[in-house]
Amino acid sequence: MKEQLLTLIDSHNAVVKALEDSQLPVPEGKMFSAMTIWHKLACEGQDITILARKNGIDAKCDMQAGRITVYGDLVVE
Repeated sequence: MKEQLLTLIDSHNAVVKALEDSQLPVPEGKMFSAMTIWHKLACEGQDITILARKNGIDAKCDMQAGRITVYGDLVVE
């Protein structure tokens, strides 16, 4: 299960990075619509973080960006 969660975290973070790196211009009138995407990524990241912690992975979600950071020993049992 830990290995699967770590793979999920990597995939989630790849989406966050791709959106950050794309630097897509957002029209002023669509700013709040675009913010919902980041909000959903942050909520998804928090859900994944909670699941990771329940399975013994020390993780934290940056609720501003949605990025998940994993700490500690990552030995998969």
